Amino acid sequence: MRMDQPDSDGFIVIRAKGRRQRKPKAKAQRNAQNLDSLLYTPTDRHDSRKISQHIEAVSDKKSILCQGEFHKKLANVLQALNDFDPKEVVVYGIGTFSSEQSQWQLALVLLLNQKFDTPILAYDPASNSNDLAILAHFGIDAILENEQARRTAQRRTLFYMPHCERELYENVVEANSSSAAQLEMIAILGNRLGRYMDVDNGQLTRVSPSLCRVLPMLTTVGLPDEKLLRLRHRPFAFTDTCFQRILSPSSPAVA
Repeated sequence: MRMDQPDSDGFIVIRAKGRRQRKPKAKAQRNAQNLDSLLYTPTDRHDSRKISQHIEAVSDKKSILCQGEFHKKLANVLQALNDFDPKEVVVYGIGTFSSEQSQWQLALVLLLNQKFDTPILAYDPASNSNDLAILAHFGIDAILENEQARRTAQRRTLFYMPHCERELYENVVEANSSSAAQLEMIAILGNRLGRYMDVDNGQLTRVSPSLCRVLPMLTTVGLPDEKLLRLRHRPFAFTDTCFQRILSPSSPAVA
């Protein structure tokens, strides 16, 4: 009679006598991988030289955004933000700051928040230890768990979500759909949500019911065209990006 052998992780696999040996199921491994993807715990070592370079690059881009025609046209967004008066900013999907596009996007949220000086929180699954150090330098706290954008606002919250996937916008809206008052506590600076209806093909009601319900109540203020930055190469960091609020017809904020 053959004795049972310990598996590679130290646990003994019990095998029925006379039956073919089955391969260990991968479910536990998949669950472990899924858990790892939810936790914001980069294990790479940070590179001080790259961190300094990227911090300088973000600061330079913020300076560019503060001048010229782009900044003048940004006044409409700043006024809309002032009317909303955010008490917290949550950043999703900004990417890694080795990307110039991500540097521009970070520079913009830092600029927009100058007047309000509200706490900023951020999460992106692609972030590494360099990115966390850069966020910390600019006073931004890392969210340590992948919320899948299902955060319920406890105070007026600006969700800064440049070029995120539709599912994430759906999750933000769904998580704040308990009442009209709750929906009015959030604003989204990200993709123009109405464009999903433009390319709907009859699917939006099924895949994003929360977005469908709020689209008629959206007020939208677009960001200026990047051409106004007068750069040799456009960064394509703010393409189709808008400030959006969800206001019910009875809201005092509706003119």
